[in-house]
Amino acid sequence: PTEPPHVEFTADEFDYDPSSGVIRLQGHIRLRESTWTVHTQEMEIDAERRRLRASGEVQMADGKNLLFGDTGEYDFAAGTGALTGAIAGWAPWRIYGKRLRIERERYVFEDALFTSCNLDDIHYRFESSRVRVRPKQWLVATNAVMYVGKVPVMYTPILWKSLRPKPLLRTRFTPGYDKRNGPFMRTTGAHVKESLFGS
Repeated sequence: PTEPPHVEFTADEFDYDPSSGVIRLQGHIRLRESTWTVHTQEMEIDAERRRLRASGEVQMADGKNLLFGDTGEYDFAAGTGALTGAIAGWAPWRIYGKRLRIERERYVFEDALFTSCNLDDIHYRFESSRVRVRPKQWLVATNAVMYVGKVPVMYTPILWKSLRPKPLLRTRFTPGYDKRNGPFMRTTGAHVKESLFGS
């Protein structure tokens, strides 16, 4: 049988309970396995079930994606996990979620807020019940409401955005105001042929 991936860790404090097979770590923790590197302040590792729980400024990175959260858990065997109070980014989007599920090749945020505004005081944002992300492929939000400041200006049951470096479909949102319609938000979409980008 194939051996499970090797796990290495460092911490300020280490404790092992042989009766339960649980390793407890405290302070400046860095854990690394074949895919993910985790930084946090408190961690429990179930050596038998190959699972971990972490809390205190959790940071997870796999060389391509960087995730932050208040607490986290990860199953090494299944390659799945979760974060609470999650923050992540895939250009140009920043996404915040009460909970994030880490699946193979996909991330699912619950009760999410996301924006492409790069200011600390965010000028516009979308709030959504669920946001699914496949890095470098797409972002899909359900029940999305767009806010400008504190004012809701648009609702859509499904919002799809490309995360490809050279997207084939582009969407533009243009806010405005006139005497006949009052405040409005216009959307336009354009299909861009691959040939326009060259070889």
